[in-house]
Amino acid sequence: MPDANTASDTAAKTPRMTPHHSLAGIRLLQGLPNDAIQALESKCAWHEYSPEEIIFDLDDDGTDVCFIARGKLRILIFGRPEEGEVAEGHAEQVALAEMFTGDTFGELSAIDGQPRSAQAIASDNCVIAMLPRADMLDLLRHHPDVAISMLGRFAGMLRSMNRRVYSMATMTPQQRVYLELLRLSHPNPQGDGSWIIDTLPAHGDIADWAGAPRECVGTAIGQLAREGVVERRHRSLVIKNHARLRMLAHL
Repeated sequence: MPDANTASDTAAKTPRMTPHHSLAGIRLLQGLPNDAIQALESKCAWHEYSPEEIIFDLDDDGTDVCFIARGKLRILIFGRPEEGEVAEGHAEQVALAEMFTGDTFGELSAIDGQPRSAQAIASDNCVIAMLPRADMLDLLRHHPDVAISMLGRFAGMLRSMNRRVYSMATMTPQQRVYLELLRLSHPNPQGDGSWIIDTLPAHGDIADWAGAPRECVGTAIGQLAREGVVERRHRSLVIKNHARLRMLAHL
């Protein structure tokens, strides 16, 4: 019988797993019969992640495809910083996507067997099911509808990336901040013609999505406020002149 120290060491090396979650809500797998989904569940490793915990990093050699059974996460890519930049918080990063319960990520490495091309980091408490590459490829061979659905996802990703590349090449950082504010906003329920961002994200998060320096975000919002285009109200940002903001973003 192992002693207490041995048992403790074994527990420390065992991944945190949650074996009783379901893949029934994963959009990529919609249409699969229940027995096929249950078979996939038994092949997955189930892991829990806390907010800001890294699920996998850029250039990691894992090739599992990942399903979000619960939670929200961000996909980021970043430049390799010069010496000292990480400690000073200057490593440049760009947010590629935000994913939610029911989404799938990590497909590229599962298909080509190459290292991870971006970083995945939890935004809140997440439960992630990881399916080995061999099982994912077997799924695609035997269920063409899943393969076609994955191709549709890739097409959408490429279209989105084309738009991002175009904006990075043709817009100034400040214009990209304006564009991100427009993306985050929606018509104000008060019906006064304004638009609103209910909870304005941290400047660093806006910078990541806009591909702009963090200090540019504060400068851009401050200038908009001085011109009367936007107004801060507690944690919200009200866009009082939506047409003006679109013009500034060159839309």
